[in-house]
Amino acid sequence: MNLFYRRPLAQFCALFAAASIVGACLTKKHLSLHLPLAILSILISALLIAVPIFARRFHPKLLTPALSLLFVALSLIQSYMAVNRKLETVSRFEGMAQTCTLEIRESTLSTSYLSTYRAEIRQIGESRVAIQSKITFPFDAELSVGDRIEGNFYILAASEDAENASYLLSEGILATLEAADESVTVIGHTTPDPLSKALFSLRDHLSDLIDRHVGGEEGHLISSLFLGRRDLLRDSTVRDFRRTGTTHLLAISGMHLSVIVLFVDLLLRVFGVSKKWRCVAVLLVTLFYLALTGFALSACRAFLMCCFVYLSWLFHGEGDTVTSLFFALFFLLLISPTSVYDVGMWMSVLAVLGIVIVLNFLESLRERLRKRGMSKKKLRLVYSAVSAVCISLAAELFILFPMWLAFDELSLVALPCGLLLSPPVTATLFLTPFLFLFAWFPPFAFLIGRILYGISHMILEGVTEFSRLRGITVSLGHRFFDFFVPIFSLILLILLIVKLRKKWLIPAAMGAAILSLAAFLCFLRIPSPDTVTADYLAQGESALLAFTTGEQSVVCDLSSGSYTVIGQTHTLLAKQRATEISAFLLTHYHQNHIRSISRLLEGATVRSLYLPLPQTETESGILETLITQAKEQDCKVTLYDRGRPLVLGELTLEISKEVYLKRSTHPTFYLSASAHGQTLIYAAESVHEDETLYTGLCRQTESAEVLILGNHGPITKENFSYPLGDGYVLVADATLAEHFFLTEPPTGTVLRDTTRLTYCFPK
Repeated sequence: MNLFYRRPLAQFCALFAAASIVGACLTKKHLSLHLPLAILSILISALLIAVPIFARRFHPKLLTPALSLLFVALSLIQSYMAVNRKLETVSRFEGMAQTCTLEIRESTLSTSYLSTYRAEIRQIGESRVAIQSKITFPFDAELSVGDRIEGNFYILAASEDAENASYLLSEGILATLEAADESVTVIGHTTPDPLSKALFSLRDHLSDLIDRHVGGEEGHLISSLFLGRRDLLRDSTVRDFRRTGTTHLLAISGMHLSVIVLFVDLLLRVFGVSKKWRCVAVLLVTLFYLALTGFALSACRAFLMCCFVYLSWLFHGEGDTVTSLFFALFFLLLISPTSVYDVGMWMSVLAVLGIVIVLNFLESLRERLRKRGMSKKKLRLVYSAVSAVCISLAAELFILFPMWLAFDELSLVALPCGLLLSPPVTATLFLTPFLFLFAWFPPFAFLIGRILYGISHMILEGVTEFSRLRGITVSLGHRFFDFFVPIFSLILLILLIVKLRKKWLIPAAMGAAILSLAAFLCFLRIPSPDTVTADYLAQGESALLAFTTGEQSVVCDLSSGSYTVIGQTHTLLAKQRATEISAFLLTHYHQNHIRSISRLLEGATVRSLYLPLPQTETESGILETLITQAKEQDCKVTLYDRGRPLVLGELTLEISKEVYLKRSTHPTFYLSASAHGQTLIYAAESVHEDETLYTGLCRQTESAEVLILGNHGPITKENFSYPLGDGYVLVADATLAEHFFLTEPPTGTVLRDTTRLTYCFPK
């Protein structure tokens, strides 16, 4: 098949999208080649038209490549004007404190110690600009939407080097600002748009209505599904949806619009409205729904395709799904150039493309079965079962490439979860409008609310049960995916754009991909003599040790509850291709652990939390809070006694008794980790000042393969040494290295002022 055969508009739109991707890549790599490439495309287009005309050999078919090049040039020019030039403006002030004038557009976070806003930069120094930005205040700024403010800010462009750059760019945010001081002045106020204000007010009112009649996390789930209020859900719920590969159900998408269209169409049929006016009403209601839910890109794509279908019917034309899909993509990129960075939009487009192609083959299959004499009832049953599985598989395969680029994990239960949850989610979306319609009649509203509660409770329970299964995710960091995903995507792209006489090549390629992927996953699950890998990370006085075997990881927190270090857990796990934490172990208590571990449990999959037996009333209070948090996140809690070995699979851990010196509130201790007959030791600062700890540590250091001298704990004030063998000695800080001396230089290696280390315990 040829995807663009006799579809010139689809071809133009696809090339516009491809050029947008090229422009985005050039921008992220800081290459200002947009205008030269656009001018080159225009010149070639002009030559394709002018030369044949002068030679009197012009053929109408030359218009297709000429117009294609013009679409490419238009895309590159737009990419430069909308993104690259503005990023270049911001980059001139990179890292500098500048006086800026901004207008607050949205409040995203507000606490007593931190507040963030989305704002439009109106002026940087003497330069007038119009750039969307994210602004952070290390205090409660107490600003309102519409406030025009002036102050000193540090500026960072949302380019490739920035944190979460793709996400920021997809939201249209081209710069991040941080307040240099607290001298921020409100110089005016702009009244918000009345229509937007009314929509936000209606959205909040509908959320309150759902919460009143349904309540709890179930009500928040319905608000998320129907109104896009994902911010109401607990982080643990979002995590469970992510682990089961069903996050797309929470995003306003084509499925949501399909249910709205069905609801409105059925309602109008009851009142006997003609088909022509039903089409108009459906388009108006879906447009209103898009405005109410914030114009999500995937939903906008579905709305534009719906417009194509209805308009073709109204004007007695013939609709084409492929053309409408690529035109919708073109329109979105035209009105929102930064949406090219939105992974969700590309996943939506590719999933629909995969579904369209599979439906084409399924229709051919149904026609063959019908000609062979299969009964209508049996044919309908077989077609429904086969299409449900094939459509889900096609969607999963077609979104592999953006998933591989943007995400760390692939859920192995996405297909069964999607098939099981789609019917109750559809029922929830269909029943929710009835709750709004009958809100004025309490008995009906109560009945519908109870039904919705039961359905949403079943959805939450199903997602939770699936997410509890071990091994349901696989890391996309395996070398297999680095080879498989690009090759498969390239083969599929070639098969789609070349003119094929044998259409079976496309399902054959998809089938081969499914079999090879299944074979790799089976091989990955076969027990193998994997080594235990230790990763050490230090930032200031805080440190972290992560021990990884296969896809499981044991993490030891050696900090004072700093989330700056604990937040690096995700980076360490991705590096070793681990998808969950089988055990997270605290070596000691600190008040900050309440906040940092709460954030960790909400974002990562932690199976067990190991906590030391408390020694004081303060530690007992922290312990009780951590146990409550763990129960909320369905995480098992195990209390352990310091000084006794902990056996965690191939790994054996032993944490010494903690000792508090008079000059510090931080304890000193050491940790010993053994696997496959080898030992790694972490010694906190000033361990040598306690005779008992020092004696116990010296008995182990000589035979240890790795000795890490960390700087957590009381600052040492005297020189020290340990009996050393021929392994590695890592001194984490330069100030600590000044006091460490060698009486007998070891045959191993001493690493000074090193904050990162990776070591493998081979079996």
